Amino acid sequence: MEQSAPAEAETMLSAAAAIQPDRLLRTWMSRLPDTLDLADLMIPGTHESCARGKPVRWANCQTKDLDWQLYNGVRFLDLRCRRVGSGSNMSFTLHHGDYYLDMMLGDALNHLWGFLQWHPTETLLLRISQTKSDASAADFRRTFETNYLPNWRNLFHISPSIPNLRSVRGKVVLMTGWPYIGGLALSSTAVFDTQDEWNAPMMDRKKAEVTGHMNRAASATAPRRKIYMNYTSANDKPPFGATPWSYAEKLNPHTLAQVNARPGKCLGIVPMDYINRHNGSTNGDHVDLPRAPVNRNAVRQYQTLTMKPSGEVVCEPYSAAATQSFYLVDQNDGSVGIRHQGTNRALSLRHDGIVLGEPYVGSQHQSFRIIEHGDGSRGVRGHYNNLGLTLVTDTGQVHGSPNTTGINITKQADGSTGFRHYYN
Repeated sequence: MEQSAPAEAETMLSAAAAIQPDRLLRTWMSRLPDTLDLADLMIPGTHESCARGKPVRWANCQTKDLDWQLYNGVRFLDLRCRRVGSGSNMSFTLHHGDYYLDMMLGDALNHLWGFLQWHPTETLLLRISQTKSDASAADFRRTFETNYLPNWRNLFHISPSIPNLRSVRGKVVLMTGWPYIGGLALSSTAVFDTQDEWNAPMMDRKKAEVTGHMNRAASATAPRRKIYMNYTSANDKPPFGATPWSYAEKLNPHTLAQVNARPGKCLGIVPMDYINRHNGSTNGDHVDLPRAPVNRNAVRQYQTLTMKPSGEVVCEPYSAAATQSFYLVDQNDGSVGIRHQGTNRALSLRHDGIVLGEPYVGSQHQSFRIIEHGDGSRGVRGHYNNLGLTLVTDTGQVHGSPNTTGINITKQADGSTGFRHYYN
């Protein structure tokens, strides 16, 4: 169906400014059926989700903050709480071992609430556990129920039973175990099958544990009776032992390879350290690790601009195919060119509305401007003929018309740029 976007802003964007976050990751659960149980999903997660920015290497497990994680597909979060204060002023600070993470539990909940307000199709799974304090289970639970639930009750789904997506969209699913204060019981082998070999394992042993757990999860058939939880994280004791990054540097490439080797298999929840570093490098800002688990689910893909070898231009479901890989070029006339990455053909939008891929000749119909829409999407218009690039999702046709389709122009796993329909 042809669908135009809201009114365009006057701002014309350069090639670099046109690139947007990957919307598929931001709202990936919106493309899953309501009837799926959480146990039948594969969910990217972070271990010690807020442990970042500390001067001691053993204290850090991430480099990206909660908002980055949420907007890039992470749906399991791990918060370790220290009970502080006295009487009615008891509260939870977030810690990784001895290190205060400059955040209170309420601060983290504000981030989760804000994300779900704008993305009500998503659900977040939250592990809350105790660290650096020795409150009894009753006292820890009392602090949570007295000082947090009155303000946050509508945010949480608290039940010992594994829910389906319909019942928890827009909610935070509580998961606790040490101590148990309600929700899904992390210590229950009837609810969870967990791999968490974290205490100074040999690297080969940890890799084998991660792989073995994936094999176990892959062999379980839906509907599953328990949630598979596979922590890829580990560390040794400071000041001489291996840091969380020492393990993640080797385990993240291993984990990505193992996930990609099992297409179509649900492998459960995979909490990871340094989730933006997939290839053992400290450089870059990557989403390969969260994207791989997301793609193991039966996620309906966005319709995507596709250029066939013949030069025919259509829209097809995103498949990471080479035919869907483009790059943007700032041109001398102030316009932007859209080139196919493999063939270097240029996207052409003729005056009669025909769209095709042709060798670049510098003609006017190969010049575009990228426009901002009021809903956050982008529009693509011919720089000279003013026709809008239109993706007709029910027929797969692409043509020029007075209207512009709302498009997500996003960086893809191979470094190219993709043009995906913003809504379909």
